Amino acid sequence: MLRQRAARAVRWLAYATGAAVWNAKRTCRMRVLKFHGVGTGEYPPDLLEAQLRFLAEHFRLVPLLQIVETARSGHPIRGDEVALTFDDGLRNNARVAAPLLARYGAPATFFVCPGLIERGAWLWNHEARERLSSLAAERRRATLAAIGAPPSAIGEGDVEPAIEWMKTLPRAAREVAEGEIRAATPAFEPSAEQRQRFDIMTWSDLRQVDPTWITIGSHTVSHPILPTLGREELDYEVAESRRWLEATLGRQIELFCYPNGAENERVRSAVAARYRAAVTTVPGSIRHGQDPFSLPRIGIRLDLPQLAWELQTT
Repeated sequence: MLRQRAARAVRWLAYATGAAVWNAKRTCRMRVLKFHGVGTGEYPPDLLEAQLRFLAEHFRLVPLLQIVETARSGHPIRGDEVALTFDDGLRNNARVAAPLLARYGAPATFFVCPGLIERGAWLWNHEARERLSSLAAERRRATLAAIGAPPSAIGEGDVEPAIEWMKTLPRAAREVAEGEIRAATPAFEPSAEQRQRFDIMTWSDLRQVDPTWITIGSHTVSHPILPTLGREELDYEVAESRRWLEATLGRQIELFCYPNGAENERVRSAVAARYRAAVTTVPGSIRHGQDPFSLPRIGIRLDLPQLAWELQTT
């Protein structure tokens, strides 16, 4: 506990004195930040605004493609370049984040799934997690047993290990498990708070985001775990998502985001054949010569001193 308090104090001091920002800028690195849902629960709009204000005051917020081009071309890196990315195409990105990004002159990339937008469907993992969490412990354990979840997850009735296990399943098997979970939760009705957190943006939402600030990228058609797919399914998810977005929005789609950060050589090859760059969930910063299809990112931190520390140390 004492060590944790000391670490928090050091981070706060580095933030308050500006040392974290100074140290971040003096490195010859560029950074990409990763956001998901915003404006709800522990991540209210005023916190996002405070983060954007901090970033706009102390760093140069640039489009992701600019970072890609700088890494490729060998053009000088200033050390203060930061790109912002938002995964999953959640409606709160369009309704909460987009106006704040415009207010602070902050370019960003929204990675979206056109198949989910078309159906108005949640990401499968969000739906499965919330449905399982709605069950009483005994019923939840029985449902986990019915879908073949690992014994450790069944014994504890723990949702997260079950979701992580489902991510490893072939798509057909995962969809069967999803069906079992829906059958076990026929009365499930999302609350207003859940809808605010997990609803997907509509085509109308997406058309209304200002292209001056928001670049649209592909996050596949339906957010599957790509290494679990066969060749035809993989090609469809990677290629059709771009075609669908370009045909519907009239925008060029050049950037890709691997769902759950899951990728391998086969997946990267499929993406490289159709896009200019792709982001991962691997923590890190970007230098010259970075593989454009394995771009690392820094996960956003809710605490500003922690965020400043991550920018300094990653």
